[in-house]
Amino acid sequence: MKDHRVNDTVRLREFLDELARDQWSFENLPSVELNSRDCTGDTPLHVAAVRGDVQIGRLLIGAGADLNVCGEMKLTPLHEAISRGYVEFAKLLLAAGARYDIKDEWSATAKELAEKSDSPEVRALFMDRGH
Repeated sequence: MKDHRVNDTVRLREFLDELARDQWSFENLPSVELNSRDCTGDTPLHVAAVRGDVQIGRLLIGAGADLNVCGEMKLTPLHEAISRGYVEFAKLLLAAGARYDIKDEWSATAKELAEKSDSPEVRALFMDRGH
């Protein structure tokens, strides 16, 4: 069990260091931490959501990343995942307790984005939950 936690910690640190090194929006920070914000207001969880990286998302959430933080254009990680059709990432966020009623810059909630999606899987996200 201990080896698994050590590997997760190492993988999470590698991801955060990668953001500091390779993600232009984090370049002015001396280091990137769990809830660091880039020059647009996005966090590492936003980046993982944009990439649809469920493994990293799980690690960030497990380490205590803010699920409901609003970044660029007041988008939450859930907005980002839903708008890109990353159903598994959206399910991960919802299961962890992410709010789906936060409004973005255009007054749209993540739930409303899902309801308007062209993807049946994305539209089903909230039907399955009874929301």
